[in-house]
Amino acid sequence: MVIRVKADRDRCIGGGMCVFTAPNLFDQDEDGRVLVRAEGALNEAELDAARQAVALCPSGALSLHESTDDMRGCEPQLDAVALRNDRRAASPSARTPERK
Repeated sequence: MVIRVKADRDRCIGGGMCVFTAPNLFDQDEDGRVLVRAEGALNEAELDAARQAVALCPSGALSLHESTDDMRGCEPQLDAVALRNDRRAASPSARTPERK
């Protein structure tokens, strides 16, 4: 299995967090939208940086995908919106206090 990073350029708002977090994996076009520089499978260091970029993406335009050999039929592994929602649910400020 290989893990690759994917960007939804239509969803991208040009925040640039991906470029700041993982400049070797991402760039921005002249409109500020994300460009994926990484081709092929990610190594461990790139994967860690990609996970951070996915988590920090304000629009949820980035995702990681696992496949056997190419992008066809790959399943999303990490989605920024789902990750952000999971973090909010786990946040102490998001919990309602228990009544006694």
